[in-house]
Amino acid sequence: MGSDRSLVGFYRSISSAKHSPIYWPRALAFRLLAGLILALKALSHLAVPLVLTFFPLYAFGQGVSIYSEFIEGAKEGFQTALRIIPYLVAMLVAIAVFRESGALDFLKLLLGPVLALLQIPNEMLPMVLMRPLSGSGSLAVLSDMIKQFGPDSLLTYTAATIYGSAETTFLRHRPFISVQSGSLASGTRSSPG
Repeated sequence: MGSDRSLVGFYRSISSAKHSPIYWPRALAFRLLAGLILALKALSHLAVPLVLTFFPLYAFGQGVSIYSEFIEGAKEGFQTALRIIPYLVAMLVAIAVFRESGALDFLKLLLGPVLALLQIPNEMLPMVLMRPLSGSGSLAVLSDMIKQFGPDSLLTYTAATIYGSAETTFLRHRPFISVQSGSLASGTRSSPG
């Protein structure tokens, strides 16, 4: 809310000041910019409701049974969650064993000088190591960091940023290879992506 007040004050200072003819186009540009910023702030509050109403209305216009598609998607989401839970539990147990055995502390001690040189906190080491290897493993590391450091700590924010912005690199091409192998067996060509 403070930024709105400063923006309004800025707008008022531009509109009330005596401007020379040379300065007038710049003042007009600032007025237009201030108006655009206020309009975008007003529209940003409507973005999610507009998206949530646009897609069902568009699907209805295309003749799609919206409720049955929603139920089918919810069933698929539930099945996906059931398939992921064992892997997530296994990763949480493996991470706990790795930490409790002292191997993580030894690795932190070993890599501490390199991490300090790169200005990476030692506590980020599990996330940095796990994220390229496994998505569910890095989710387990993130949930463990949230429990350990709290949801509002800088370490948790950094881990969440790594989780959200990085991809599992070593296992990334496996689905593409299986799609290509399947298309070779059937005699059809499949495009990547």
